[in-house]
Amino acid sequence: MVCLDSVVESPAEPSLTRRAALRESLIVWGLSLFACALTGLVGRFVPLVAENQLGFIALAFLWIPIRALTRRGVDPETWGFTWNPWRTNALVLVGVTLVVLPPFAFGRALFETRVLGRTASWTSDRLVRFDPELEGRPLALAPGNIVHAFHEADRLVVVATGDGPVDVTLRLGSPDGVPLTELRPTSVVWRAGELVPLVGRHGWELEDGHVRLLRRGPGGVALDARGVHHVSIAGSGAELRLGRYAVPVDAPYESRRALWRWLLLLLTQVVLVALPEEWLYRGYLQRRLTEAFPPTRRVLGVPLGVGWLLATACFAAGHLVLDPRPSRLLTFFPGLLFGWMAARTGSIAASVGFHALCNVLAQMLDYVFYG
Repeated sequence: MVCLDSVVESPAEPSLTRRAALRESLIVWGLSLFACALTGLVGRFVPLVAENQLGFIALAFLWIPIRALTRRGVDPETWGFTWNPWRTNALVLVGVTLVVLPPFAFGRALFETRVLGRTASWTSDRLVRFDPELEGRPLALAPGNIVHAFHEADRLVVVATGDGPVDVTLRLGSPDGVPLTELRPTSVVWRAGELVPLVGRHGWELEDGHVRLLRRGPGGVALDARGVHHVSIAGSGAELRLGRYAVPVDAPYESRRALWRWLLLLLTQVVLVALPEEWLYRGYLQRRLTEAFPPTRRVLGVPLGVGWLLATACFAAGHLVLDPRPSRLLTFFPGLLFGWMAARTGSIAASVGFHALCNVLAQMLDYVFYG
């Protein structure tokens, strides 16, 4: 088993002075956050960057620490960029998952139901997912005569943002045969980044069992998507774009909600979120800061100290770059556990797997309680 103190004191890798370790840590962290912010900014204007935002950020989080190490002649594998020791990683991952995630899910359920008064729904209407590219309100509206379609919470929205004429047909399918009138279609218009409801029908109509937008000028329709398992969007007169990143697609576009997309989400979380974040914050930053501030005590048998706390604080603060809500700082607490796992195993493998599972579980609980 590899432990933190044996890694830090490796004779093949001479230690930096505290000042040098802090300076290099600050540079690597700062460059990584700059790359993250730049990607988010450019993505507002370049759809290709927006739809691949996670990929660009992941590359930056992986390459910048690797470059900092290799220029000093250090092999990233000796800093935890490895699956080994795989048995230890597997045992730690399974053990922490069984000990932590069930109580977390139970506590979240109690908070939502007893404190916030929400009702949990484990039905397929809540758990099946549309295509990932369809989900999320657009970060910014694309210029020109565009029809945006997206799924947000329990609503499916199709809204035209240009001034030209559009003719869009929205066909919805449900295994329960829910009629369109029960989906409560309402008129909406996009104003200053918000969807504003309108009274009455404005530019859309129910026709032969489907919704049709036939209009000149901005506006559209929002429907209750909980009974919708299949959507088909066809039309002419405007470009069709989907989801948070306004991904352009050809019409007709079709999507079926399915449970298997949770597996796709888990894979995405592992490759594009957990792996790059764990490498930057636990593989590199925690290790370098532990070099600057050697552990003085043990936490559950693992030597940890100021470096662990500083790296975790950086991890929490980094979440504010693209989503500056104070609640994002709560990631400090799971970050402590991720850091403990990395120090316990000498590898980021277990923390990567647990990090991804936490993110998927959190999103699943959001679906259960919020749609």
